[in-house]
Amino acid sequence: MRWGWKLGSSLGLVALVSLVTPARAVDAEVRAPIRYTLDNGLDVVLDPIPGRSTVAVVVCVDAGRRDQPDGWTGLAHLTEHLLFQGTPAAPGETVTRLERLGASEINGETGDDFTRYYEVVPAARLEETLWLEAERFAHGLDGLTEGGVDSQRRVLDRERAQRDFGRQDVWELVSEILYPEGHPYSRSREEASDVHAVHLAQARWFFQRFYGPDMLTVSISGGFDPNAARGWIERYFGPLRRASLARPAPWRVQPEVDLEGERRVVAEARRSTDALYVLWPSPPWGAREDAALDLVASHLEQRLTERLVREGDAIGVDVSQRSHALTSSFAVWITVPRRSGTLAPLQALDEELRRLRREGIDDATARRLARGWRSEELRTMDASLVRARRHALVLPAFEGGRYELRANLRRYEAVTASDVQRAAIQYLHLRRRLVVSLSGRSDAPPEGRVVRDIMYEGEAR
Repeated sequence: MRWGWKLGSSLGLVALVSLVTPARAVDAEVRAPIRYTLDNGLDVVLDPIPGRSTVAVVVCVDAGRRDQPDGWTGLAHLTEHLLFQGTPAAPGETVTRLERLGASEINGETGDDFTRYYEVVPAARLEETLWLEAERFAHGLDGLTEGGVDSQRRVLDRERAQRDFGRQDVWELVSEILYPEGHPYSRSREEASDVHAVHLAQARWFFQRFYGPDMLTVSISGGFDPNAARGWIERYFGPLRRASLARPAPWRVQPEVDLEGERRVVAEARRSTDALYVLWPSPPWGAREDAALDLVASHLEQRLTERLVREGDAIGVDVSQRSHALTSSFAVWITVPRRSGTLAPLQALDEELRRLRREGIDDATARRLARGWRSEELRTMDASLVRARRHALVLPAFEGGRYELRANLRRYEAVTASDVQRAAIQYLHLRRRLVVSLSGRSDAPPEGRVVRDIMYEGEAR
């Protein structure tokens, strides 16, 4: 995901309580995965779930866009793509080979904090899948040519054009404001000129630097025998050797960026609607305040939906705490009909924020919101692939540096009504934020355009 990892909007969380299957919810809550480390430093997470016929396999690299050298944006993403080209022992596209094993949901993903490869396979094909994944990390670049690099570079060009169509200039400015030069996430932008400067030598350097076994987590969830899986992982991943380069220092939680005032950006893009986008820097995934801001998001989304959507003044409202490993952003996105403008939605947001910061919410509302998040977490973690992906993440703000379901549920159980109000006061200041007013125009350039960019002096928190 471009902006964050948490799944879905917060509005439907309370309604989803009745959709959770009680037996599965309890099962997901109490079963902790098996964790251990091979001699070469590779971390392993085994999460067997009896009765399932498929297995989710995730191999996660503890490196992503944040780890790219300055001037080499796109290197992490391009390297991820190159690792799908097969090896001398397993020639041809890796996706094709996995499909022949009956795999589904095959993909790779480059995030700010990680790079991961995953698939869901029939339980009987787990050993072959683990062999293919180990091949990827042992010999993934052995047979690669400059022609192969050029081919995947063109794929990245197409992906970037589709992703940024109509808004490229706007999102680049937003990213620069939220993550200024020197912040790890400032390297997350993908410049076409940087990508086109990458050759096989740079990709091999990135692979050798970050794709060693001591930077990997193999995470398996679903219907499998953990004893058999242990043996296969040792057989296929155990021979991987650590890189000769020194292991990079682990990233630590970053302080939130102080916007020092309210930045207002007016922009135009090729879209059929207008939109208001308001953002604040916020704490990382796993922090206590991160959970409180999730409840703030649920509360604000419900209030703004009742006020704007149900009255016909907005098409949709999405409020979320968009959590990352090192730092996060709290985002409000309100879509309105074209030419309606964004002044009225911004006024409504400000009134609701002032009320929340001044009056807070009562204990019953806080408990209801927390139950909604707890139920959504259990529902989400019922899917084997989601579980395998979550278990593979390195999250410095979590105790032990890893996602753990029970610890995550305890975060929400501990949030009080006063915590919700305090989080709104501390992080959602009305004059220390980024406000983007996006007008839909058919004549806007393909990359979009920024019409006005004004900074107002901030106020004391």
